Amino acid sequence: MSRYEHSPRVRRTLAALARITCPPEIEELDLVDDVVDHMGLSMGSLPELFCRGLVVGLTTYELGARLVPGNGGRAASQLDPDRALRYFQLWRKSPLMPQRELIKAVRGLLCMAFYEQPAAREQIGYTPEQWIDKVKRKRLAVYADEINAHQRSLIEPDPLPLDELFPKADAAAASSETKEAV
Repeated sequence: MSRYEHSPRVRRTLAALARITCPPEIEELDLVDDVVDHMGLSMGSLPELFCRGLVVGLTTYELGARLVPGNGGRAASQLDPDRALRYFQLWRKSPLMPQRELIKAVRGLLCMAFYEQPAAREQIGYTPEQWIDKVKRKRLAVYADEINAHQRSLIEPDPLPLDELFPKADAAAASSETKEAV
């Protein structure tokens, strides 16, 4: 795993993309920076080549906005919300597959980062810990005997002692060792 940190440019680009791709609550809950930080963790967990590819793609997205007529030579992170959305849609619907795939990947990672935030989970009522505890209690009640039997089997003596089943194999191995020693 590489040690990855966003450059200021990539951080600005991701913040602008987060405002477009994530639900509007991202700003209401003041989660933009947290989502961008989480995105950094996600990018750091990727193989280095993929991470570099994302950085190159994000930089191209950021600087490419300067070339679009009507954007006034501004980078993607400096566009007003309407122009930023239009520029995002230009990439999302691009005839060039690399542009579409970059947007798809970044949007997925940003949305995942958003829904990983405790405030976002709370707002939508997503409480996986409560569900996990409920299912765990139910499974322990239903499968307690099988679980206990398995745990006992891990510490009990071997029910198939191979040396008793195949004594000739052990004797042959021992005699070949003594012949080699002589």
